[in-house]
Amino acid sequence: MNRKMPRVKCPVCQLTITNNMLKRHQDNTCWGDTPITDALTERTYQYWKHKKKATKQRHAIDWKLSGKELMQLLDDAGITHDDVGRSSSSYQLARYEDTGDYAVGNCRYITLRENIQERKFSDKALESMQQSHAARWDNIVTPHGVFNSKSDAGRKIGVTRNMVRRRVDDPKYPDWYQEDNSVDKNHPVEKSVEENECQS
Repeated sequence: MNRKMPRVKCPVCQLTITNNMLKRHQDNTCWGDTPITDALTERTYQYWKHKKKATKQRHAIDWKLSGKELMQLLDDAGITHDDVGRSSSSYQLARYEDTGDYAVGNCRYITLRENIQERKFSDKALESMQQSHAARWDNIVTPHGVFNSKSDAGRKIGVTRNMVRRRVDDPKYPDWYQEDNSVDKNHPVEKSVEENECQS
């Protein structure tokens, strides 16, 4: 018969947790003296816990906000955690100029649309987008010309992206292949056969 682990409350944040996880919770994931006593506060806590872990692991950014400080930022914006999301009118926690740590004085809640606009003008964001674009530069060589990507080749040739991919990967089509990605990205891709014929 399965026996349920005894559950206790964290004496600091009042989160109900199994007894064997209490020490680990207090060392790593307790967000301070803001009581977790209702569903909305618990959702906010889960968001805090996820962001604290993800920003450090994925982006090497320190998360220095306590639960009370995060709740204060929500209050300053006049919203609750239920207003946080991914739609254009939803709110996101954003750092000023997309730099520095998540800390008091360096971040606030703004709409997703405002966050995107701010990121567009951030040097760090522009550099990230340029690197991402360079990584996606495929230089797909076909009998119809050389294209920036499989999707681009498919659109201009009139086949699906998957068809282009299959032919690039199939040794039966030696004229379809992907060039070395180390080519100079500053040079434009040569025009397709059809475009050259139209201009000649």
